[in-house]
Amino acid sequence: MIVAVNKMDLVGWKEDRFRVLEKEIREYLGGLKIIPREVIPISAREGATVMRRDEKHLSWWKGPTLLEALLAGAGKVESKGEGPLRFSIQDVYRFDSRRVIVGKLESGRIRVGDPVVFFPDRKTSKIKSIESWGEETALREVGPGQSVAVTLEEQIFVERGHVGALPNNSPVESREVRARIFWLDIEPLRLQAPVTLRLGTQTVEARVVAIDRVVDAEKLEAASDTREEVGRFEVAEVRIRCRRPLVYDSHEKVSATGRFALQRGPRIGGGGIITFAEYPASLAKAVTGEHLTWTEGRVSQEARAGHFGHEGAVIWLTGLSGSGKSTLAVALESLLFRRGIGTMILDGDNLRHGLCADLGFSLIDRAENIRRAGEVAKLMAESGLVVIGSLISPLRKERESVRASCHNAGLNFSEVYISATIAECEKRDPRGLYQKARKGEIQGFTGIDSPYEAPEKPDLILETGKEEVEKSATRLLSHVLNLVRLKEEDREGAAGPGGQI
Repeated sequence: MIVAVNKMDLVGWKEDRFRVLEKEIREYLGGLKIIPREVIPISAREGATVMRRDEKHLSWWKGPTLLEALLAGAGKVESKGEGPLRFSIQDVYRFDSRRVIVGKLESGRIRVGDPVVFFPDRKTSKIKSIESWGEETALREVGPGQSVAVTLEEQIFVERGHVGALPNNSPVESREVRARIFWLDIEPLRLQAPVTLRLGTQTVEARVVAIDRVVDAEKLEAASDTREEVGRFEVAEVRIRCRRPLVYDSHEKVSATGRFALQRGPRIGGGGIITFAEYPASLAKAVTGEHLTWTEGRVSQEARAGHFGHEGAVIWLTGLSGSGKSTLAVALESLLFRRGIGTMILDGDNLRHGLCADLGFSLIDRAENIRRAGEVAKLMAESGLVVIGSLISPLRKERESVRASCHNAGLNFSEVYISATIAECEKRDPRGLYQKARKGEIQGFTGIDSPYEAPEKPDLILETGKEEVEKSATRLLSHVLNLVRLKEEDREGAAGPGGQI
């Protein structure tokens, strides 16, 4: 970021006035975790320090002009050292029998013989050669910031928008990102309004699904009210959901794959940086293992969604025992099924009769119980089902782990907090579990002698102690339908070339 402090002519070109403003600006932006590269005094009316220096009025300013500061950052590769390999594919050309893959090394180095994984399909091959136009001597290695052409030892399918990485340091692949955006268009950016997200050579339709915080960039004030749109010149912290998986990094890790533009129609409406990324474990360990391979099916998630008429998803109901999770899960399953949506309940008690029968109720065993349930839910959602998880899942970190796993697989995930006080739960307790726990007959009972951490930012809260079951079920149904139902343009996209078998 470069900040220009305008109208210096109106304060008599005083350095002390500028320094006070500069200090305020740097402190404020520091609170937003933004470090400006330059804060420059200018007068647009007089042209002072815009393109040229003004020795008459601003002789005390020894820094760059605004133009010099802009040019100093043009084309600059900003990375900590060289960073991990990120090879953004621009196109694939055929020369005789060779397939030449061209793109830009956003960060890292690439060498002949390196194994490279291409996201999002996760196809792997080795670099056979590095092509250089007009050079007689073949290159063996190239570094960050260079546009290169390579050939692969195995002819795998890659195309524009794919990103190459080394197996032990992969980017994030997800349909949802957390970002800080700056909106420029006159028309506000509204929740659920379609925009085109451009990151490197990737282009994907996206929608803002949550606005967590908004800052007015002109007044430098943060809005505390609930917002449904981002206005012109506002900075906002948001969650963006993409129609198909996006390959990215946090901006702090790799700036080139952590920043993007938002386009509405033919116009660029704004841009942003990705502020959070849940990185997967090394592919070498997490996917292939020593003697394991990951078998990819030929039916994509988009094809399944187009076939069934809805996307797969994991709806995670969490709350105390007796809060109403199972009641609402059963009601939701029936309501979805009647609307032609494939669904399945994963109930915590049911899982303990089989898959998790070997687990106890210590915090370690309960964490493993949630991990297994989350993996099963993810696999079922990948098959196209709307999975309703009904589990106490008392700790936030376990629930967030399931969310991250689903997002990394490009799946919808929604955490629904079934909120009820312990007193209300005890009144409904048909099995008398709370009474037994208070007598010491049950050890490690959530809410009595074992903790429950309520969600900090759930996607939906249902206060079952304050509203009827029918109203809660209706609200839950509406929430899920908005999450998984395909609009007509989504149906067409799912049935397009990417969905063919």
